[in-house]
Amino acid sequence: NPMKIPVYEWKADGSAEMTPLTEFERTPLKTKFLQRDYNGQNETYWHLCNEPYDYDATSVQTKNKSLIPQAFALEQNYPNPFNPKTTIEFQLPKAVRARIEIFDMRGRVVEILADKRYATGNHFVNWNAADYPSGTYLYRITTSGGYRKTKKMQLIK
Repeated sequence: NPMKIPVYEWKADGSAEMTPLTEFERTPLKTKFLQRDYNGQNETYWHLCNEPYDYDATSVQTKNKSLIPQAFALEQNYPNPFNPKTTIEFQLPKAVRARIEIFDMRGRVVEILADKRYATGNHFVNWNAADYPSGTYLYRITTSGGYRKTKKMQLIK
């Protein structure tokens, strides 16, 4: 299902933010390199992607188990270094409560990005550090399943 593929919207400041596919305006793609000119069918431009398709539940017959994470994981934030926004991804092999915290280098919590129950799967949270000074920060995930992992990130203004 293409609606489940991660899509990133590039912002004017050069950062990327994960955005649902449904939030993008549908734009017909045209190219002169793939012109239709055979069997009496002539067309100046060949439209590559201008017809809507309904990806309903019946279009997928089997569930791809490789999409289900096999272990808990906390990924490196991206971009890194960043200014002022970054994305933190994590994987959960089962439904659990997850808490994502941001710490300064003195170990003080500066922000809690998430503290809720998540379903099995791949997830992300965004951090806008516009109100924080440049420097190294730590981010940590703690789950009700007992998983805890901490990583570093660099804010450069």
